[in-house]
Amino acid sequence: MRRLVRAGSVAALLLAGAPFRAHARPTHGEIEPLAADVELDGHELFPLEVGRTWTYRAGGTNRVYRHVIEPAAGAIAKAGRKVSHGVELAVYEVAKDGTAKEIEREALDSTDQGALLVATSKASAPGVTALDPPSLEMPWKVTASAWPSGSPYKPAGLADVDTAAGSWQRCLVVDGVAGAGASAGSRLPLRRFFCANAGLVLVLASDVEGRWHTALELEQVGRAPASP
Repeated sequence: MRRLVRAGSVAALLLAGAPFRAHARPTHGEIEPLAADVELDGHELFPLEVGRTWTYRAGGTNRVYRHVIEPAAGAIAKAGRKVSHGVELAVYEVAKDGTAKEIEREALDSTDQGALLVATSKASAPGVTALDPPSLEMPWKVTASAWPSGSPYKPAGLADVDTAAGSWQRCLVVDGVAGAGASAGSRLPLRRFFCANAGLVLVLASDVEGRWHTALELEQVGRAPASP
């Protein structure tokens, strides 16, 4: 599923010119190409249980983001859009005192081909009803050819990953771009790591010289409190 979320908050961070941190830790192993006969379960790579949370730190900054799977009762549901899974992905920015402000909300829809993630432009803005066009995020059956021709995403392979939240083996690596709707000069290569039963654990971004740096690192995964 695109950007865990689609990583809308990641794209905003990158395009704002925030500093990056070279990834001494988190680290990942060699990326092995996805063999033609390998099939992964997209449901495991993008868990949708209500209450599941992911807490990330933006590389090179003190910014902390919390992604939460919530019942479809936010801006998207109020806009009258049917959410096929009955859940939405809420993105919060967490302040030093622990308070959280919602900055984005994304709808998780499903098709025969896979999962579609649709984001509001800014869920925190009053009366928001406009939604971005749907984009294929995570096929339920992940193969080397699962993403259609012309998609901004493609599977780069499998790799082991080590972050502050833990270590995982044989994670799916998906290459794409941040700021897909921006001008060509503003688009930055993005590399995301999805691990079974954990979801998105690491996002790397490439600078203009082709060096990869940490954009988001998973620090904690768990269950949401009554209100984030």
